Amino acid sequence: RDVLRRLAPDALVTADPTSPAAPAARACGIPVRVAGEIMSEREPAIQAKGASVALGDDTRFLIGFTSGTTSLPKAYRRTRATWRASLA
Repeated sequence: RDVLRRLAPDALVTADPTSPAAPAARACGIPVRVAGEIMSEREPAIQAKGASVALGDDTRFLIGFTSGTTSLPKAYRRTRATWRASLA
């Protein structure tokens, strides 16, 4: 919860909506989305915020976390450019 509060993402995307991160995100007021589901039109705030973001190579695309075995999990981020480079 502490990490989610500090990062304040627009949404949490997970493959497992029952994972421990899902209720923690909901408790922080962060919408939880299951990977592969289409976002509902009933969520205009998320859509509007996302639509206003430029989608250049330096745009943050993913924030992941380390396991946190030695302390709090550490966040790392990937941009669109890093994904394109690794997939090439």
